[in-house]
Amino acid sequence: MLYLERGGKSALLFSDDADEQRAAASDLAATARARRLDTLTIEKVNGEFVYGTPLATALQEAGFVSSPRGLTLRKAL
Repeated sequence: MLYLERGGKSALLFSDDADEQRAAASDLAATARARRLDTLTIEKVNGEFVYGTPLATALQEAGFVSSPRGLTLRKAL
């Protein structure tokens, strides 16, 4: 289970299961693309910088890329 806070910079992760994290990250990426967001950058997960969190790998597998502020999903061209 994943909750994205208003503004999209912070997320709350409610599961330690890697499969659930991958599914949540994939759904998040699909939703962002369906809504045609230019960019979505996750900076923090559960109050910690996104890098090094269990969710970071799942987000990268879903198409998020590293940026100075966090993991960013860019609009497909």
